[in-house]
Amino acid sequence: MRAFLTILSFLCTFVATGNAIVCEDCLNRNGRNCTGQSIDCGPGVNKCEIVIVESKFGNLESVYNIFKGCARPPMVLYDDYQEMTQNFTYRMRTWFCDSDNCNKGDNRVDFLPRNDCPNGVVCPACFAPGSSKGCEPKGTIQCAGSMKACMYFAGAGRLGEEVHDTSYRGCVNIRSRSQFPNFPGETIVRIDRLEITKGSRQGAEV
Repeated sequence: MRAFLTILSFLCTFVATGNAIVCEDCLNRNGRNCTGQSIDCGPGVNKCEIVIVESKFGNLESVYNIFKGCARPPMVLYDDYQEMTQNFTYRMRTWFCDSDNCNKGDNRVDFLPRNDCPNGVVCPACFAPGSSKGCEPKGTIQCAGSMKACMYFAGAGRLGEEVHDTSYRGCVNIRSRSQFPNFPGETIVRIDRLEITKGSRQGAEV
């Protein structure tokens, strides 16, 4: 009986290893393409991913990142994540595929068309770069497109190769903290405070 269980355990391990997917693994913190080595994702992973990120401060040019690799659990619930506050916008798009090296080569993922049309939702707004101690609202911001909830974040994030403390309030297109994405490549280095609340429309909650 013991010998049978040993053989069965070996076969399960062999099958799991044999089913592991192979993905290209790379990152570029200042661009929209990257190339890297093919890696074995190991048991339990059956998808590759490409993640693209755009960060924009005021009228400055956008900063782009791209990440490729094995799909990170938990799988994101929103393949097109967006947030905005005073003088800052952030977008992240995630694409999955399920065959060996399907994420290899030139980036085939792009952002959905930007929707900057106000949607009638209003959120408290503040932006305190350089501080992770929070910030008090300094007025409100008109949300746009699919962003219909309010966000309050304090912590540290990575812009390019640099890590910055930051605090802000603004709009986001998720409805709860549980939907906050699993950001790749240590984009979010530390979360000290994260709140997702309902937006308001002419004084009424959405």
